[in-house]
Amino acid sequence: ARRAALMEDAQKRYNARPEVSTLMVDEESGAEYLVQGQKVMDVVTRKAVKLSDMGPQYRLAQMFPGVPPDIREKYRFDWTTVTVPEMVEALKEACSVKLQDGSRGIPPHPSVANKAIDFVLANRDYLGRRMKK
Repeated sequence: ARRAALMEDAQKRYNARPEVSTLMVDEESGAEYLVQGQKVMDVVTRKAVKLSDMGPQYRLAQMFPGVPPDIREKYRFDWTTVTVPEMVEALKEACSVKLQDGSRGIPPHPSVANKAIDFVLANRDYLGRRMKK
């Protein structure tokens, strides 16, 4: 009976987790701690990712996306000749969309241009901390 009660209590705590991982602050000590969520969080929208029901290959593609070869070729840097200002300008252009006021610019968070996603995926091995240009 005790074991069943413990199992029921553990299941209640498990089900009471937030939808996505959340940083909480202890009211008494002020210490921050991470509460594990039930689902994976999309870092752009900050909402839970709905994984495909179509099978493991589809879920894998969701978690590690790529772009078709023609899109990759369109946005891919020529690492032997590209300069840093050219990379910054290309990224800025890929991120820019027509804004509500009619001008062109980067949309407010959490909006992201589809071209920006394609651009980053096409060059993800060049971007980030390891970028040496």
